[in-house]
Amino acid sequence: MFGFFPYSIIMAITPGSKYLMALQENRQHGFRDSMPFLYGLFVNFLSWIFLLSF
Repeated sequence: MFGFFPYSIIMAITPGSKYLMALQENRQHGFRDSMPFLYGLFVNFLSWIFLLSF
């Protein structure tokens, strides 16, 4: 369990394809118009963390 939390933090702050897509979406459409996409990424990340904790 002690290895899970550092892994979660590292995965949250390192750039990956999702985060690069979020930057591109924000650049093209602005912050307010890209909020549904960013919310989806947030829910996806939380669901993976929740599933992996079990």
